[in-house]
Amino acid sequence: FFFINMEEKIATDFHRHRFDEKSEQKFPPQKRRPINSVKWNCTGTRLASVSTGVNYARVWPVDHHVPSKDPTELRGHEGEVHCVAWEHTKPDQLVTGSFDKTVRIWDTRAQSSSSLKIAGEVLDVDWSHDGHLLAVSYRSGQEEYLSSWDLRKNKLVREMKFPFEVHDICWARHNSANYLYAATGAGVVLIFKNANLTQLAQIQTHVSRTYCVEIHPSNRYFATGGADAMVNVWDLEFQVSIATVPRLLHPTHTISFSHDGEFLAAGAENGVIDISHAYTGTHLKTLTVSKWASLFCVAFNPKNLVLAVSGEDVNNDGVIQIFSWPSKS
Repeated sequence: FFFINMEEKIATDFHRHRFDEKSEQKFPPQKRRPINSVKWNCTGTRLASVSTGVNYARVWPVDHHVPSKDPTELRGHEGEVHCVAWEHTKPDQLVTGSFDKTVRIWDTRAQSSSSLKIAGEVLDVDWSHDGHLLAVSYRSGQEEYLSSWDLRKNKLVREMKFPFEVHDICWARHNSANYLYAATGAGVVLIFKNANLTQLAQIQTHVSRTYCVEIHPSNRYFATGGADAMVNVWDLEFQVSIATVPRLLHPTHTISFSHDGEFLAAGAENGVIDISHAYTGTHLKTLTVSKWASLFCVAFNPKNLVLAVSGEDVNNDGVIQIFSWPSKS
């Protein structure tokens, strides 16, 4: 028992030291436009962002963790762009969802897009790992819906209405099948299979609202964050919690696994970012963003130990910041 504890302590100390030496890069602020979300492309060379009250998305080239001062603006929506997601294998393709009741699929090289008509204001989108399916959550009136699209045919496959909010959606890939995870206002994560959205499970993940869900790079685990300020890591196959992060004092709206699956970042409303060991929940580092009013999104780079965060500063300007750490030696 003593030797096991010593091995765990040595491993924890090693991981903590990896976060001692960090560099920071700040993006140009967006005046009076809080930045709701940031997403990396599959090569970790571009960062997409969407902001409150803006009818376009921005794509920022990032070279050696340093952002370009001249982002590309993807224009075509007539209403606020609320969400964005990249194709998992094609670094130049992304999808945006808007309150104008459309989803647009972009080729960022040509800045051209095709569109899908949605029956309500788009709240979230995610692309399946094989690139064939698109999941869309949206609101029509007071009701919330989840739909799946086959992009090979540009065809709506299934639409479902829910009696509660759908806060976050993401796809996982396992044994050649696609699985959709939906975090809901009922405190549960719903799991569906393939385009027809056959429901497989309903897991009580938090005592109140579950705000976010994230799939581990191995597709063996998933993490959730909720209004109870807790973060839980779950075994995907057995649907049991394997780790808990209890340190945040405010609701957790955003989480992200590192590229190697070792670490989990969780962001609270008050601007505190907790970085833990993904398999144990052991605390490794706490980050704070100075002069921020709200933190909305954290996103680890898919290739390096680099974390992008977005939100709103005390002047109500939209802000993005990148933290980066040296590679494992």
